[in-house]
Amino acid sequence: MAGGGRDIKRIATALLLVMTAVFIAASLLERDYDWVVWIRVAAEAAMIGALADWFAVTALFRHPLGIPIPHTAIIPSRKDQIGLALGRFVQTSFLTKDNVLERLRGAHVAERMGIWLGDAVNVQQVAHQLTEGLAAVVASLDDEQLGPAVREVVLERIRSIHFAPMASRALTAATAEGRHQELVDAFLPAVAKALDDNQRSLLDAVISTSPWWVPRTVDEVVLEKAIEVSHRFIDEVAQRRDHPFRKRVDAFAADFARRLRDDPELISRGEELKEDLLANPAVQRYLDGLWEDTKHAVLTQADDPSSALRLRIAESIAGFGASLRTDAQLQLRVDTWLENIVGELVDRFEGEISELVTTTVERWDATETSERLEDLIGRDLQFIRINGTVVGGIAGVLIYAVSRLWA
Repeated sequence: MAGGGRDIKRIATALLLVMTAVFIAASLLERDYDWVVWIRVAAEAAMIGALADWFAVTALFRHPLGIPIPHTAIIPSRKDQIGLALGRFVQTSFLTKDNVLERLRGAHVAERMGIWLGDAVNVQQVAHQLTEGLAAVVASLDDEQLGPAVREVVLERIRSIHFAPMASRALTAATAEGRHQELVDAFLPAVAKALDDNQRSLLDAVISTSPWWVPRTVDEVVLEKAIEVSHRFIDEVAQRRDHPFRKRVDAFAADFARRLRDDPELISRGEELKEDLLANPAVQRYLDGLWEDTKHAVLTQADDPSSALRLRIAESIAGFGASLRTDAQLQLRVDTWLENIVGELVDRFEGEISELVTTTVERWDATETSERLEDLIGRDLQFIRINGTVVGGIAGVLIYAVSRLWA
C-alpha cells in the first residue's frame, strides 16, 4: 500500500484501539457514574462498527487473521473471474466501434495534425523518423534477390515505352509551344561560328572540286561570297520570327512528329534504337548497379540532416501539413480514412484486446493482484473503516437513546 494509504490504515486501526480502550474504561467507571453509560454505549457501537468494516475491507484482499472464512479473500480467489469480467467490460462497454469513432470524430485529428506539422521542429522530427525507417527497410533487403529484380523491373518498364510515339508527343508539345524555335536560335550561332572556324577546310574543298584552269583567287572570292551570304541568311533568320526558313522548320517538325506517331517504319526503327541502347555495355553496367547505387544513396543521405533526401522529405511533410491546415476537403478525407482504418481495427481486434486483458490478469499472481488493487483503492477503504467507527458510535448512542425513551 502506498505511504498515504498506510498512514490512513494506522489511523483507522488506532481509532479502533482507542474505542476499545474507551469501552473498557467506561465499563469500569459505569458502576460509579451513571452518565458514563452513554460513553460506553458510543464506544461499544463504534468498536463494533470499526470491527465490522475492518472485516469487510480485509475480506476483499485476504483472509482476516489468516482464517479461511468462506467468502473472504475475494479478490485473490476470484482474480480470473474479475479479469474475464474486466475484459468483457472493455469489449462491450468501453472499446466499442461507436465509442471509439465518436471520440475520434470529436478529436479532429487531421486539423490538429496540420497544426502540429506547422512547427518546423516537429517536421524535422517526423522527417528524421521517416528517413531512419526508410534506411532500416532498405538495409534489411536482400541485395542478391532485389538487385536483379530491380533491373528486370526497369527493363520491363523501358521496353513497355514506345520511343517513337513518345518522341512524337514530346515534339508535338514543343512545336505547339514554339520551343523548337529555341533550338533554331541556339543552332544558328553555332553554324556561323563553324563557317568562320573552318574557312581553310572549306577553301581546300572548293579548290579540290574546282576545274584546274580556275585561278585560286577566284575560288577564294567565291568562298568568301558564299560565307558572306550564309552569314546574312543566318542573321535574317535570327532576327525575323516570321522568316520562311522558320516556317519550313515548323512544317518539318509537325510532319516529323506525325511520322513518328503513324509511320510503322519509323516506329520500328525507334524500337530498334531502344534495344540497341539497352544492349550497350555501359547501359547494362548501369542497370546492374542500379539497386546498389540507390541503396547506397538512401543509406548515406538518411544519416545526413542536410541531405537532399532528408530535405525533400521535410519539404513534403511541411507541404502536407500546410494543406491539412487550410484544405477542409483534405481534412475530411484524412479523417474519413482514419475512421475507416480504426473502425476496421476495432472490428477485427476487439476480441483480442478483451482476451489480452483477461489473460494478463490471469498471469498475475493472486497475492500481487490483491496488493496492487489495495494500493490503488486502499486509502479510500481505510476511510470507510474510520467512517464506520464514527457512524457506529453515533448510531449506538441514538439506538440507546430510543431504547431509553421506550423503556
